[in-house]
Amino acid sequence: MNNKRISEKYVMTVNPLCADDMFRLDLVRKTIANANNCEKDRVRHSLQSANLLRVQLRGRLGKNNPTAAQYRKPGLLNSYIRLADAARYDVYVYSSSKSFK
Repeated sequence: MNNKRISEKYVMTVNPLCADDMFRLDLVRKTIANANNCEKDRVRHSLQSANLLRVQLRGRLGKNNPTAAQYRKPGLLNSYIRLADAARYDVYVYSSSKSFK
């Protein structure tokens, strides 16, 4: 079954209050940093562009969040939720091309 609501870039959801989840997030960030360093070294002296990755966190309010009211105002279409207000973080990994000329 193919769920169209889940992005291919989605990796996981983490709880910022859980040490194990934050360890997993740190591991993803370090893995991406190492992969980007290897990619930069690979294309440093060539004409190719590097396919770099970046980690993006998006906040999710969750149930009974006291700050949810400010995001549910009529006429406000704000899909961005500050991490300070979020109960959980969704982790996404995006790719981009960059040349080092």
